Amino acid sequence: MSAPLGFILLTHNGHRQSLRLADRLNVMFDFPPIVWHHDFSKCALPESKFSPNITFVRPSVKTNWTEFSIVNAELRAMAQMYSLPDAPERFVLLSGQDYPIKPARQILADLQAGSFDGHFDINLVREDRQGSKHLKTFYRRHLCFNFPPAPLFRWMKRQWPIFTRPYRGPFKRLLPFSSDLECYAGSQWFTGNHQLVKYILKYHRTKPRLARYYRWTMFPDESYFHTIVQNAKQLKINNNNWRYTDWSEGGAHPKILKMADLPKLMASPAHFARKFNLDVDAEIFDRLDEFTRA
Repeated sequence: MSAPLGFILLTHNGHRQSLRLADRLNVMFDFPPIVWHHDFSKCALPESKFSPNITFVRPSVKTNWTEFSIVNAELRAMAQMYSLPDAPERFVLLSGQDYPIKPARQILADLQAGSFDGHFDINLVREDRQGSKHLKTFYRRHLCFNFPPAPLFRWMKRQWPIFTRPYRGPFKRLLPFSSDLECYAGSQWFTGNHQLVKYILKYHRTKPRLARYYRWTMFPDESYFHTIVQNAKQLKINNNNWRYTDWSEGGAHPKILKMADLPKLMASPAHFARKFNLDVDAEIFDRLDEFTRA
């Protein structure tokens, strides 16, 4: 009998905190299937310390922030998850800086309600829909030409972008989008089931034009999967990825969550939160362990 929930972990550093996350998932979900993509080119990982329910993606993808390599890593992990003999009904995609903030019984009950194939933070991206800072950012990243393009960004060692221009006139033909394939974007972190993974993997294999386009964009992991699943009429998508993040500091990353944030975390309906840092505030991990033990 398959497990109700598995986990895909995407990491590149900080094995001490990642080990704590894996241990917590094992305690809460009775050693669920965990497929782990760790970028071993960034740092080593003591694989012998991990329980047998954890399998590593080998060979791992050399990932770089903002690039399509992260999408490739996620694709490999999803394919490996659903090749397991005990493949779970659903999986949750997590980073090493995530941590559960709700008890397992509540997480499972929420995910089983509504019969959704996927749970995403998802937004329609269009030129006439730029009412918020995030929507403007998504529009610039995914529907405009940016120079330097993503594959050249790190090589040129220049601030990105030097300039951004909407596709106009004949250049609009370079866009893969249409009335039948609209652009969507949101948080990278999502939850899905086997049907969602089968659809994504088949789409990626048989319709390469979309992937070719996203290879030249920044942060494709915030849009590639969203665009595929939200345009799929046969998939039922919930516009709620059950994640808590705090962007109040206005930076490129959400703020590091500390003990002062605990009341908001406990009051939130989210299942997982990010970002945490064991070296900045270790006490919040202990308190969340107590809370999710219920």
